[in-house]
Amino acid sequence: MMKVDDLLRAGPRPDIRVFAVTGDEPFLREQAVRCILDALPEDVELQLVQGTVPGGSGAVELRDLFDDLRMRGLFGGEQLIHLKDADGFVKEHQKAIARFLNEGEAVQRLVIEGKALMAKGRKTVPKTGLLAAVEKMGGLVVACDPLYDSPFQGRGPAWQSPLSRWVVECARSLGKRMSQEDAYVLHRLVGNKLRELDAELRKLATYVKDRPAITADDVEQCVGSGRLAPVFGLADAIAGKNGEEALEQSELLFERGVQDFSGRHVRDHQSVAMMILGAVNSRMRKVARVRELMAGGEEFGAAATAVRQPPMFRDRLRAQVESWRQPGDFDGCCKGLLEVERELKSGGGSPRVLLDHFLVKYVGVRRRASAGSMPWRR
Repeated sequence: MMKVDDLLRAGPRPDIRVFAVTGDEPFLREQAVRCILDALPEDVELQLVQGTVPGGSGAVELRDLFDDLRMRGLFGGEQLIHLKDADGFVKEHQKAIARFLNEGEAVQRLVIEGKALMAKGRKTVPKTGLLAAVEKMGGLVVACDPLYDSPFQGRGPAWQSPLSRWVVECARSLGKRMSQEDAYVLHRLVGNKLRELDAELRKLATYVKDRPAITADDVEQCVGSGRLAPVFGLADAIAGKNGEEALEQSELLFERGVQDFSGRHVRDHQSVAMMILGAVNSRMRKVARVRELMAGGEEFGAAATAVRQPPMFRDRLRAQVESWRQPGDFDGCCKGLLEVERELKSGGGSPRVLLDHFLVKYVGVRRRASAGSMPWRR
């Protein structure tokens, strides 16, 4: 078994033909798969198949997967089959897949990717089952566990954490140097979501232009005007109708608090909620204006220029505009924001509960059991 950061640093050995990529962190799984694909010979063809599909239709059949793995190309060409979202598929067919691999029937390359192919917290591969079969045939299991934002057992400076090291490596992949101390400044502002950190690093790499290093000053200047990046990240998630991401960011903000523009750390839930509403209202007004201009015949580029959206962030704005496809959804969401604001100002309920209800009703969040303030969490 190999940790994902070791894979990203060294790359996969060229003789490995079967991989199992597992762990709770989806962005790291994506990075691991991308690293494996980037190392392939140019003539290897990629085939993506789904182990689990929302709604239950369109998932690969076990028989078809085996046929594709054992079938040689007519002209000797190779394939890599990427089995994505494989948890449910593997749970159902684990014995058959392990037996297939153990018997050496596969002639094509294979990547099996899933969140829970291995039990959470395990440090070694089980002695039986799919992952054991992968290692037995010379394959590689890649562990993509979440990265801690603090040192191991609290020993050492705060910036000596796995998350700080990941930020440094991510900056290096963009051709920029960054110290772990400055990486710590970034993830303290943005949070520990790797996808958001990656997006902020790409903005920073553009911001510093030809300079070889990203500094703490650059982070302060570029990231959310220095203080409110997590709030703006939540606003972007809501505007993009990404309910799961919005809920995660909301939980982070209410639990950790927010630094305002003056540097004051705000923990009062009422104040945090009002800061969130201000950012969300601003973003939704911009999306609403673009929708209005496009409904009047404007192209997206002209509409984005009219609302002064910088070119580097236009793809995100386009995705947000396109997220609201069902008639009435966008207007309903805007009315929901007004309802939350009225309730907050009148003291009509817990700020966190009000925002959680809004996310579930208007943005779309699956109800899940976890610690928190939602009334259905018992």
